[in-house]
Amino acid sequence: MTLQRSQTLGLTLALLTSLTLSGGALATPITWHVESAGEAQGVLPVKNGEDNVWVWESTIETAIVAGLSEHWAVATEIILEPVVDGDGTSFSQEGVYIGVLELTYSQANWTIAAGKIGPNFATAWDITPGIFGMELAEEYEVAEQIGVRTDVLLPSFEAQPWDEVVVSGALFMEDTTVLSRSILRDRGRVRENDGGPGNTGSLESYAFALDMYDMLAEGIHFHVSHRRLAQAHDMAHPDDATAAAINWHHEGEWAFTPSINLEHIWYDNPQGAAGDGDSTTMGVVVERGRWRAGAVYSRTAYRWHTHSDYQRLREIAVGYSLTPSLSVDLAYKQQANKGEDKQDFLGILIAADLVHIWRGGEGD
Repeated sequence: MTLQRSQTLGLTLALLTSLTLSGGALATPITWHVESAGEAQGVLPVKNGEDNVWVWESTIETAIVAGLSEHWAVATEIILEPVVDGDGTSFSQEGVYIGVLELTYSQANWTIAAGKIGPNFATAWDITPGIFGMELAEEYEVAEQIGVRTDVLLPSFEAQPWDEVVVSGALFMEDTTVLSRSILRDRGRVRENDGGPGNTGSLESYAFALDMYDMLAEGIHFHVSHRRLAQAHDMAHPDDATAAAINWHHEGEWAFTPSINLEHIWYDNPQGAAGDGDSTTMGVVVERGRWRAGAVYSRTAYRWHTHSDYQRLREIAVGYSLTPSLSVDLAYKQQANKGEDKQDFLGILIAADLVHIWRGGEGD
C-alpha cells in the first residue's frame, strides 16, 4: 500500500540497470540513476488495563545505478533500517548497511551480475499490502548473498510488447564480508562459524525462478521459484523451499482499483533440521481516488521431527495519499504464536517516495 520495499533489491536494481543501459547509445561514458524512498512507522501494543506508548522506527532505501558503458554498470542499494533489538525507545535500532553491490553486464534480453546480490525467490515479502503484512513473508526472503545472478527475457509468446517471461537463476553463499556489518548501529559481522542455512563459505546455494507478466491475463503476474540454502556445519540437511505466487492488479473502467496477491511456500528440512512446513500469505487492497483499504492473512507452520512451530498474522488497514509521493496508513494487527497468547497492535506508517531524484551524466 505504501513503500512495500518494491523500490529496492534485485527487481529495482535490475530495472534501473536496464534504464541506465537502454537505448544502446549513452549520451556520456558514465551515467547514473538514483531512487530513494523512506518511511517512519509507529507501533502501539494493545493491552487492556496497561499503559502503552508508541514506538517509532524508520526505513530509508536508496538504489543507485552507475552506467559505466553501453553494457556495464555498477548497482547498489543502501539501507537504513532497524538492525538490532529494540529497547522500547523510538529510533533506537537503526543502522545503515549495503544490501546490494553488484557489477552487471547487460545485453538486449539478458543480464548477468556478480557481487552482493538479492536472488529472485518468492514475491510476498515485497508486495503484500499494509503495514505488518510482510512480516512473516520476510522470514523467507533471500537477501544479502555473495554470488552471481542472471535474468533472461524470453520472446513473448503472444508477440505483444507488454507480455514478458523472465527466467532467473543465482548461485550464492551468505555474505560474511565486511559488508555484512552496519554503521550507526553495528549489527556485527557474519562469520562462517556462525553457521545457518547457506553460510558455507563457498557458492553452494542456488535459486531459480520463472516470472510471467500479462501472459495468463492482463494485469496478472505469475511466479514460481525454488531455492536451496546449502548445508552449513551446524545443519543436518540443506534447507529447500519452493514458491508459487499469483498477483493481480487491475486498472481500467472500474471506479476502483483492486490488487490481490496470493503465495504459498513448501519447505523441506526448514532451517536445516529434518522435517517440513509451509507458508501462505494473502493480501488484498482496493484503491479509489486517494483512499485505499486492505486486509492480509499470513501464516507459517514448521513441523520438525522433534517439535513444531506456528505463527499467524491478520491485518486490516486503511490509507490516504496526501500527494502522489506522500501517504499515511493506519493498521490493526492480531498476531498468534504457538504457545503464546494472542497479541494485538496498532500501527501508523508515514511513507515518502522520491522517484528519479537524480539522473544524468557528464554534459547534462
